[in-house]
Amino acid sequence: MQGKTNVFHVMGWIALVAVAAIAAMLLRTPPTVSVANPTATVQKNEAPDFALQNLEGETVRLSDYRGKAVVLNFWATWCDACVTEMPMLEEIAKKYPDQLVILALNRDEARSDVIAFRDDAGLTFPILLDAGGKVFDLYHGMGLPTSVFIDSDGMIRAVQIGAFPSIGLFDTYLKKIGIEP
Repeated sequence: MQGKTNVFHVMGWIALVAVAAIAAMLLRTPPTVSVANPTATVQKNEAPDFALQNLEGETVRLSDYRGKAVVLNFWATWCDACVTEMPMLEEIAKKYPDQLVILALNRDEARSDVIAFRDDAGLTFPILLDAGGKVFDLYHGMGLPTSVFIDSDGMIRAVQIGAFPSIGLFDTYLKKIGIEP
């Protein structure tokens, strides 16, 4: 009987540790995150300001774009899903030049590599260098690509983790930040 009691005791501890680990992961993610679920309720959270260098070496702050809707897109050249969605982001940036700013935040790659990628891909929207992934961490990034939708008042309205399966989902998120596709 003693052996069965010890087995149940150990199993109980394992279950407790598993529940604690899952709770810790869930608490790390802010409540604004919606993964490919355009109908989820997104809480209103102010987007943290940051300052990063663009590819020309100039400092760019998120607050420079207050009054405009902004999409932050965290990406890297080695991320196939990131590379695949870049033409869509370019198309959207050109479609809404006066209403929307797309800021692509490259995660921890050399400036020369990112410039070469930009030039080869023909990208025209601003690309910022997130050395060390500090802004990615500030926004509780969980994977690449990640897109954060910020309205003209600087409030986060939606977060997409992973590539967009369709332009329709992107359009749904644009509506959340006041842009009618």
